[in-house]
Order: sequence, then C-alpha cells, then structure tokens
Amino acid sequence: MMNLLIPTKKSASSVVQGLISSAITEKFDAKHFLLPITATTPSATPTIRLADLGCSVAPNTFTAMQNVIDTIETKAKSLSFQNPQYQVFFNDHEPKELVYKESEAWNGGRIHYTSAPRGVVDAYARQFSEDMELFLGERAKELVVGGMMVLIMPCIPDETVAHSQVPAGIIFDLLGASLVDMAKAGVISQEQVDSFNLPIYGVSPMEMESLVKKNGRFSIERMELTDPTSRRKNNEGGSNKTSGDGNAIANHLRAGMEGILSKHFGVEKMDELFERFSKKTIEFSDKFKSSLKQGTQLFIILVKKN
Repeated sequence: MMNLLIPTKKSASSVVQGLISSAITEKFDAKHFLLPITATTPSATPTIRLADLGCSVAPNTFTAMQNVIDTIETKAKSLSFQNPQYQVFFNDHEPKELVYKESEAWNGGRIHYTSAPRGVVDAYARQFSEDMELFLGERAKELVVGGMMVLIMPCIPDETVAHSQVPAGIIFDLLGASLVDMAKAGVISQEQVDSFNLPIYGVSPMEMESLVKKNGRFSIERMELTDPTSRRKNNEGGSNKTSGDGNAIANHLRAGMEGILSKHFGVEKMDELFERFSKKTIEFSDKFKSSLKQGTQLFIILVKKN
C-alpha cells in the first residue's frame, strides 16, 4: 500500500508533479503492491490510499489526485501489472482554541497566524505536530516495510524566516484585511471573520525532520525545498509577473480557496471579496516584490522502516 499527501493548489501541484512522477517511477515497487496482469489465483485487489490534509476544496483537489492515479497506472501498465483500487481522503483541520475569546490563542480579526501573537502561532504549530504524528502513525500501520509516502506542503526555508516574509503569508494577511473591511461595511459579520481560520501551516524543514524522527517509523529518503511559482515564471518568459498583478493573484487564490471561503461567508460574497483583495494586492505590490519566493514548498519522500 502506498500513501500520498497531495498538494491541491494548482501552481504547487504543477511544480511538484514531475517530482511525484519521478518518485513513483523510481521508488514505487510494483511487485510488492500490485498484481501481475497474468495473475489467475484469487486475491484481494491491492489498495492505494491518497490523502489530502490541506484545503480540500475546488476542482484542483481532484485534478491533483487524478494526476497521481494516472502516474501509478502508467507505471503499472509499463510493467504489465493490474491497476489497483484507490481510496481518496480529504481533510481540513484548524486549532480549536483559535475561536475562543478566553483562549491565549484567540485569533479574532485575523484568519491566519501570519501576523498574529505568539500564542496563535504556537497553537498552529501544536496542531500541525499533533496531526502529523497521528498521520504518520496511522500510515505506518498500513504500509509494508519499504512502502513509500510522498508529502508536499507549504513551508518556510528555515526558522530565521518570518511567515510574513513569504508570499503566502502576505496573501493571507491581505485576504484577512479584505474580510475585515467587508465586516466594517456590514457586508458580512465580524463574528464570521472571528470564527474563520485557514487550516494551513508553513512548516520548516527542521520542524518536519524532527517530527519524522520523533515518530520513528519512517526514514527520509529525500527532502528538498521547491519554488511553487517557478511554473508561472516559466510560462511568463522567466518573469515573476504574477507577484505584481493583483488580478492574477486574486484569480489564482480564488481557484484554490473559493470553496472553503464561500462555505463560511456565502457564495454571493465572493465577487466582492476577491475584488477587494485584488485591489489590496496592487496597493501592497511592493511587499510581494520584496518577499522571499525561493524554497517556500517542501517536497519529502518517506520510506517505512523495518
């Protein structure tokens, strides 16, 4: 059985798709996980589980999953193995204490930890640690020795880099500011803003390595930092035009996150929200131009130990 944690944001998925395909081609042992086409003896059909623990909304989620399935099936066909069954899991998880006013992690007036007090940041980090420990523990029960797991997630290059220095942090701050403005204008309620928090945490490579070692059930076969904007740069002739184009940033964010936002704030509010957000990205374009873009996505291959 092989488990994959899949990125659903379109640019992130596009950037690492080649890495995933390469990992499956090089590390996925079809002999252990799949049945030969010529197999005639009754046997349970092998199952491969795909897990998305990020913002599991919008069509990008399903596109990313389909890309992985296509890659596995291409390898199976090339080696004359039967296609397996698939189980796909989706999940979003945010720290519960963020919405309680009496909590030290109360995050009222914000939708993320980027510019929040230390207590909010720590709550996100604890939640990520707990979720990852549970995730690794459960996947270890399912995987055979030598089974491979690929993870792709947002990150900061190291602990010296503030979350507000990376493009995602700036985007979440401006998105939150747009929602606050809408609350002040009476378009949505302040309570709606206070009760909403994005379930996204940018882990550092050191944090992730520590969590894997603490779990003790996997070895890190490969870990590297990637740039989730590189595909857009290539498509634009090497420039990073998107970083200064408010409409492009708004459209990109809307494609990946409209589902989770519209569920909480209402579909009818989305046009105004992203129009306000687009204007703010133009107003604060200098922040994007000066932000750190390299190494804000973490690609990891884990292998189950003996």
